[in-house]
Amino acid sequence: RTLTQLRNAKLLKGDEALELYHDRIRETVTASLSAERERALHRRLADALRARPDADPEALARHYAGAGDHARAFEHTVEAARRAEATLAFDRAAELYRAALTLRRRAPRELGAVDLEGLRVGLADALRNAGRGAEAATAYLEAAEAAAPRRAAELRRLAAEQYLFSGHLDDGRAVLRRVLEGVGITFPESPVLTLAEFLARRGQVRLRGLSFRERPRERISEDDLFRIDVCWSIAIGFAMIDPVRGGIFQARHLLMALDAGDLSRVARAVAVEVPFSATSGHENQARTEELIRIGGALAERAGEPYVRGLLASSSGGARWLVGRWAEALALEEEALSILRGECTGAAWELASSTIVLLDALWRMGRWPELFERWPDVLADAARRGDLLLEIYCRVKFGALALLAADRPDDATREASAGLARWSQTGFTLLHLWE
Repeated sequence: RTLTQLRNAKLLKGDEALELYHDRIRETVTASLSAERERALHRRLADALRARPDADPEALARHYAGAGDHARAFEHTVEAARRAEATLAFDRAAELYRAALTLRRRAPRELGAVDLEGLRVGLADALRNAGRGAEAATAYLEAAEAAAPRRAAELRRLAAEQYLFSGHLDDGRAVLRRVLEGVGITFPESPVLTLAEFLARRGQVRLRGLSFRERPRERISEDDLFRIDVCWSIAIGFAMIDPVRGGIFQARHLLMALDAGDLSRVARAVAVEVPFSATSGHENQARTEELIRIGGALAERAGEPYVRGLLASSSGGARWLVGRWAEALALEEEALSILRGECTGAAWELASSTIVLLDALWRMGRWPELFERWPDVLADAARRGDLLLEIYCRVKFGALALLAADRPDDATREASAGLARWSQTGFTLLHLWE
């Protein structure tokens, strides 16, 4: 009877879910409530919702917070964050993990036993999966503060990786130095020594070959696995910006993975080796094709969608490097389909495939399609703070679009303005494109 009266008075709308017709009604009603009465209503709503089998944890968290019950509000906020992750709503999951951390700060006594490291890692993982690399890196570093030494080292590696993958090079290098010191791996600084090591490492890979003895992961030392992953992070982090240093760490990554014998890491390392092999051009084509064949067999054995997506992306890059644009385009489309549809946490791989795909459209003369697609890519990269993809778009494709519109002065300014936001340490591929 009450609901019918409220509907007839045009104060409520809806059938199964009822809501106020206008915010002014809500404001008027809540302004008339005392703080004590409001808390009591929140408590009654929370308790009633909790009795339902399909209770929404976000609604429960909101009402328990309104009731001043921080413990239950926290419990349901974390539950809501995990549900959001399970449905791949990573931006929302990140917001909810941040809300849980805020509750933890507001009620330190009530929530003193909370796993602070786990919350921060949850936030960092959600941000990484949402493609917000720089924010993820900051969260990983905060999580490392409360972690045991070995765990802290891994979290710092992930932070360095996310900074590098998203193009925040100076921040990435700063964290990387500490990670490398902990494992006794040097980073080549001198240009002459860098080139010498690059040639030596690539020769070592050729002499070593790709044979390996597969070993269960639990029989490989954690230190060895960690060193492999450190080299992986640097190899990928520098692949699109400094292929010489990236090539050094890819060689180390591949050699260590083969010696360790972990199938997933070997498959990943072989997939990444494909474009590095293709940098030698047509003269190395037979080896590149053999790597693609071996990589495909390893990806099938590993049974991981990520490795398949990575191999498709790398193979597309290899085709691009030798001017086989149509094949590159098809492989990058395949890679994007796998990485978007079956993988999480692959923002760098998506970015690199997108850059190669757009560049292939340029080389093939499919400029209308290129000019239609790249602005959306740029907007998404800027939203997520992905400097690598954003600045590639501005320096290469934004400038090209302005040139095509007979605006060369604007094209020059666009390329220079894009590069102004990039690291000024050293000379990278983006400096070359500019």
